[in-house]
Parts: sequence; structure tokens; C-alpha cells
Amino acid sequence: MLAPNNFDWSRVDGQLEENVRKIEPLPANIALRQQILREGPFADPTAYLDPRTTADGRWRIEASVREADRDAVEAIGLLADLLSIRGYVHSALVPLSLHLSGRTATLTYRLGDRPEVYDAAVPVPSRADMSAPAVSTDWIERFGYHPPTFPMATEQWARGLCAFWTEMVAYGRIGDARPPWSDRRMRSRG
Repeated sequence: MLAPNNFDWSRVDGQLEENVRKIEPLPANIALRQQILREGPFADPTAYLDPRTTADGRWRIEASVREADRDAVEAIGLLADLLSIRGYVHSALVPLSLHLSGRTATLTYRLGDRPEVYDAAVPVPSRADMSAPAVSTDWIERFGYHPPTFPMATEQWARGLCAFWTEMVAYGRIGDARPPWSDRRMRSRG
């Protein structure tokens, strides 16, 4: 199978090297050489792309921001970028939307092809919150999970939250279930 024409090299783990390239087929592989001559060196993935994804395979996530400061908008942007990568949190997690209101973000998602829609609300900490250790009783209220280190950067918060959600999805789900009939717009995006 040929590599898809929408492959994003920035997703390759590790540092990219200048000599990363697509290798030439072996001279003995006549069928592949003929296919490359006919169709080009990359396969067109449009026939099998999930319509819920962008051309490069990321999830399409509806996003909105209301009454939020610059710190919260930056944090939610980093979180949205991570959530858009298919399988980053969990292979079953299909994010539908991420809305920020003040310092509370709400992720709306599905698990696999199930019809149920779930909501998970999480606090978005300020830079000041992330720079000082929290008292042991307010981790979840301030950060949405128990951060392993302090101080932490905004990206560390977003990655930590995704790691926490990975575990939550592995054992069930995150947030509250919504009856399938409660929001027809979300059901039709399906």
C-alpha cells in the first residue's frame, strides 16, 4: 500500500532528519512500479477518510470561547490541538466540541460509534494557579486532575489532563451521559 498523500511528518515521534524520505520500490516489484507510474507515489485517501476528520486525519472539533481571558484561551487552544489528534486520548474517544466559558471548558464527545453523547466540564487554571502548589483538597476543583509536578506550564496541564482522560476512558468514560435524544444537532454530526 502506498503512503497517503496527506501524511503529516510533524507527527513522527523524535526529531526529523534531513534524510527522511520515501524509499524507491525494489526493481523486482514490477506491479508497484507500474502503479506508481499510473497513480503517482502517494495514494489518495479521500475514498476512505472519515467525514468527521480534516484532510490530514484530525478530528473536526467545534469550538467556542465566551468571556475568557488570554491564559484560558491559550490553554484551551493547546487542549483542542491535542484532542484533535485521533487516538491521542483514546482510540474510542471522538471529540465533537470544546467550549470555553470563563475558566470552565466543556468537552462534548462520543465513545466509538455509540449513539450516546457525553459532556465533561473541567476547570482551566490560570498561570498563577499553575505556578503554586495546590492544597491537597482542591486538586480537582482547580486543575481537573491531580497534576504530578509544580510549577507547570500550560502545555503540561493540557497533556496531563489528556493523560488523566485516557485512564478515565479506559475504565469507562469521563463526564456525564446525555440522553441520545437531548441534542439532535450532535446526533446528526455522528
